[in-house]
Amino acid sequence: MSFLDQVIGYESFDFKTYFSMVSGSDVLASLNRETLTPFDLLNLLSEPAEDYLEEMAQKARAITRQYFGNTISLYAPIYISDFCSNHCTYCGFNSHTRFRRTKLTLEQIEAEAKAISATGIRHILMLTGEAPDKTPLSYLKAAVGILKNHFSSIALEIFPMDESDYRELNAAGADSLTIYQETYDRTLYGQVHPKGRKADYLYRLMTPERGASAGFRAVNIGALFCLGHPRQ
Repeated sequence: MSFLDQVIGYESFDFKTYFSMVSGSDVLASLNRETLTPFDLLNLLSEPAEDYLEEMAQKARAITRQYFGNTISLYAPIYISDFCSNHCTYCGFNSHTRFRRTKLTLEQIEAEAKAISATGIRHILMLTGEAPDKTPLSYLKAAVGILKNHFSSIALEIFPMDESDYRELNAAGADSLTIYQETYDRTLYGQVHPKGRKADYLYRLMTPERGASAGFRAVNIGALFCLGHPRQ
């Protein structure tokens, strides 16, 4: 079964019933398991898991120290464009919002990169709105190439792309990707993303898979809890 088939299958999964059946012992079993499954994630998101926040925090602390030691990583964001073609109802970048949009030139990106790196920051997060006609792959690659000269790590928080495009950005120097699904409730997702490329729920949902396949060392996902119940 392909990953996409599994994703589509989740639409018929009764999450409400599953969450109602989770017990404290299920949460503890998931906490003590070395190799986790999607059901362990559901257990740790369940209501009974709220009684084990300290245990979850301690395990997260141990895993973090195991992989990263006693370090704190700082990064700075650089928005290179705020053009967007989407109609997200909660976002100020909504294409219906009237304000003067900006797209940095490569020279401006260079100047910003020099100013940020001069502060000692070595990790940069490059962001754009979702308007590929304004920020095509060639422009993004050029931007990454500039940032590579000033930073040891370049993360992307841009619009979803095909795996082949991500491979080119990874080869250019970008090493990690963050993508926000905003909400995993597909009905609510359609309501708050009525038009634009972002209206394609499954394409956005599959973005982490494409990014991981493209070779990024880290792929981060996220939701905006204020849009709906976090367990939906």
